[in-house]
Amino acid sequence: MSKSTKTPAPPKTAIDEGRSVFELNGQALLQLIAELPEWRIKQSADKLRLERTYYFNSEEDAVDFSDRILELSKKQLHQPVILISKSSVTVKWLSEKPKGFQRSEFTCAAKTDSLLQPAKKPN
Repeated sequence: MSKSTKTPAPPKTAIDEGRSVFELNGQALLQLIAELPEWRIKQSADKLRLERTYYFNSEEDAVDFSDRILELSKKQLHQPVILISKSSVTVKWLSEKPKGFQRSEFTCAAKTDSLLQPAKKPN
């Protein structure tokens, strides 16, 4: 009789379990923020947020970009703070967890960056 050996499943991370990344040990947080080099982690009161400012050639471009962010937020069911000032837009994705992040803030930040990419032309 041969014994079958099973490969053990990798351990779940705090991200997989939906716990706060910040409370884990900081390593998961550092890995995620490294993938979003233009974003900064900020804190106010007991809430953390990811924040980035985008610059545009015109106020019209800035407003158009903020409209696309609002559409994204509806799909993600996660509301950002958006500040429009002449030709710049500051986006803040706030954590809904006290003193921590969930993966959703990082997902929303990455998807916000992707809104700057030109749309693919149909073949």
